[in-house]
Amino acid sequence: MKQKKPKKKIQLRFPDIQGKTWENNALLFTTHVILITLVALLLSRFMLSDLSGISAFSPVEKVADYSMSDMYNAVANRRAVRQLNQDIVIVATDGCSRAEIAQLMTFVDANSPAAVGLDIFFPYQTSDDSLLLHSFSSCTNLILPIQIADSAYLSNNYSFFDGAIDAPYGCVNLELADIRSTVRTFRPYYIHNGDSILNFAAALVQQTRPEAIKPLLGRSNETEIIFFTSIEFETLSGKEILTNGDLILDNLTNKIVLLGDMRNMSDSYLTPLDAAVPGVLIHAYTAYTILSDKYISVSANWLNWLIAILVCLLYTVVNLFAKKSFSNFGNFLMRLLQFFTMYVLFVIGCLEFAYHGSYIDFTPSILMIGLGALAFDLWYGIYAGYIKIKDYAQKRTKK
Repeated sequence: MKQKKPKKKIQLRFPDIQGKTWENNALLFTTHVILITLVALLLSRFMLSDLSGISAFSPVEKVADYSMSDMYNAVANRRAVRQLNQDIVIVATDGCSRAEIAQLMTFVDANSPAAVGLDIFFPYQTSDDSLLLHSFSSCTNLILPIQIADSAYLSNNYSFFDGAIDAPYGCVNLELADIRSTVRTFRPYYIHNGDSILNFAAALVQQTRPEAIKPLLGRSNETEIIFFTSIEFETLSGKEILTNGDLILDNLTNKIVLLGDMRNMSDSYLTPLDAAVPGVLIHAYTAYTILSDKYISVSANWLNWLIAILVCLLYTVVNLFAKKSFSNFGNFLMRLLQFFTMYVLFVIGCLEFAYHGSYIDFTPSILMIGLGALAFDLWYGIYAGYIKIKDYAQKRTKK
């Protein structure tokens, strides 16, 4: 019987240049590293553009509503060390009537707070609001809320007593693309009818500590990241204050006091910390960010992508050497390296965010590492096809 010749195994080596394989040719080796990185870059840009194209369809838009700072904030917030803020107190007004809110305002104002922020709207007038209006007029450090419409079909949300009370306003707008978006930033001020209106929390800080607002305005940033980390605020129940005459309110002196609902789901928002955070608590975190000078320096987008490209180049170089030295075992080693590199980048990002106030977005780097492995496999696949076609063409020529 005629024995069949064993099939020749295809060696996945790049073509020779003057008798030298790619492993031994520095120029060719560098060329392949760059080309593989470019493939990974093209894949990353395609994925990002594709996500932005389909982001209008629910629930896929949540994929586009992602920021690495959310992860940094969440991880930093889980640190064992937590601190009770000494500058801000929240008085929960859940279940309180207008008359009870007026009484709460009187109790709070009697304890000499540095500023009182009212995160409650009163869009319509009732038959007897005299007690409410009197308490507002008597509060010397009161900041009233205003909401500026972002769309033409929305009207500005004012309380019925707008203009009747001599008190400054602060804008309670939250930075949301839509109701399902994550609140992660705040705008220092808003322009309305040609006037500049401070953010609600910024207005409270200005009333309390005017010198603390200067660094915020001096940064000249359109938005700032809210520092949601390892901080808690004392929260008092308005109902308990009204029913318990022995409740001591001396700790309100020279502090910012925020009044608002804590259990109103219509005023709860998605944040990096939780899926339903009350609006009044978000204002407290914003005020804390300003008071403590916890501003986050955001790295430029070009720098994020430069880091990503350099990381992918290094990963590709190591991957090529691993393929040469360890053959198939090199794939296993590279998967370990891939995971380890992503973990190290994430840890560095968390530490920089929590301890140095720097936000380095390693999302492009992590994406490029993952796609770098895919690009490497595609590149090997292309050369496998090239070798097959070349061998087939040589056989046809010999015949």
